[in-house]
Amino acid sequence: KVGFTPSGLASSVHALDHMLRVMHRATAAPLPELIRMATQTPARLTGLSDRGSLAPGQLADLSILSPSLRVRAVHLAASPTFIANSIPSHSPFV
Repeated sequence: KVGFTPSGLASSVHALDHMLRVMHRATAAPLPELIRMATQTPARLTGLSDRGSLAPGQLADLSILSPSLRVRAVHLAASPTFIANSIPSHSPFV
């Protein structure tokens, strides 16, 4: 599924972790390459040169994924904002 913003930018309506799982199952691409494709490539294509990677001087929110590529925690601006164990076990994030 693809959604569009008023500016015409296309975006998936699925969460990033879902798309990583799909691509990981469907391709032989190494996981670091899939993550780069999901983070650095969109940042570069949209002109956001200050984000898309974990490096000095970059803005970064961080998603911690489980080995099965499910979101375990999210840090926004260096502050934990979501911890998987703090939500009900029936949530799709667990």
